[in-house]
Amino acid sequence: ITSSLELPAVLQGVVDAACNLTEARYGALLVFDASGRVQEFVTHGITPKERERIGEPPQGLGLLGWLQHLQEPLRLSDLSQHPRSVGFPAHHPPMKTFLGVPVGHGGEALGNLYLTEKLEGEEFTPEDEGLLLLFAAQAAVAIRNARLHRQVEMERRRLDAILNDSPNGMVYIDKATGQLQANGRAEEMLECSLGPPESMALLEERCRAPDGAPIPQGGHPLNRALRGELIAGEEFLIIRSNGVALPVLCSASPIRDSEGQAMGAVIRFRDMTPMKEAQQHIEELAAERGRLLEVAEQERQRLEALID
Repeated sequence: ITSSLELPAVLQGVVDAACNLTEARYGALLVFDASGRVQEFVTHGITPKERERIGEPPQGLGLLGWLQHLQEPLRLSDLSQHPRSVGFPAHHPPMKTFLGVPVGHGGEALGNLYLTEKLEGEEFTPEDEGLLLLFAAQAAVAIRNARLHRQVEMERRRLDAILNDSPNGMVYIDKATGQLQANGRAEEMLECSLGPPESMALLEERCRAPDGAPIPQGGHPLNRALRGELIAGEEFLIIRSNGVALPVLCSASPIRDSEGQAMGAVIRFRDMTPMKEAQQHIEELAAERGRLLEVAEQERQRLEALID
């Protein structure tokens, strides 16, 4: 169960292994969130068609909900005789013997593991209970790791979506590996992919000073940011594969760890072409205004001469 970080596979592996360890015909793993709501419900021994006929998963109103609140092992010879039992929904397989244990890690309640119908009609033994408690402790670590992996993956996808939706080019460098990660806009501006290990050299080659000269060794904004420097709004040129120079406004900053050390850096490229075009248009309008004022002045002087 620790061989995978994918939560569905881990959960199914937990309930399957628990049934095999105790020779239980049926098993279920109920996982809940921090507020106690049922988040996942995984079963063993019940076919998908039977699950469909049973309907909605349990809501924790009866014995299962009480065990969630109790957070202690519970072993019964006949679960229907327990005062908290509310029976089964229609089309549910008959179940009698019962063993339930909590699944938690470091004081955090993650869920409960339920087993029913030990083979040969026997009751679950104290040895089964002890074995299942040990197994549940290991299962909790696997579940927690899989949850963390899912959260990290969701956060990575969220950040990727933010990066790829940005109108600016963005490049991240990992200091330990030198690996670059760029959004689509950055690769579009640079006209290259920044995935391979040699990407940094390509990025340094294509990024030039405002006059088109190569940037001195170690003077690239990413290298400066890795040394802890903050770069805000400096002008550079990106020389594309066809030789066309793309003016960009560049900002870069270090990404620091909990101890304040730079563990990476991020650079942002903003295409200044629209700004340059607008500036050129303003200059052209100013020049045209100056020419018109000069013509007007000449016309004024001509009329004054005629009047005189």
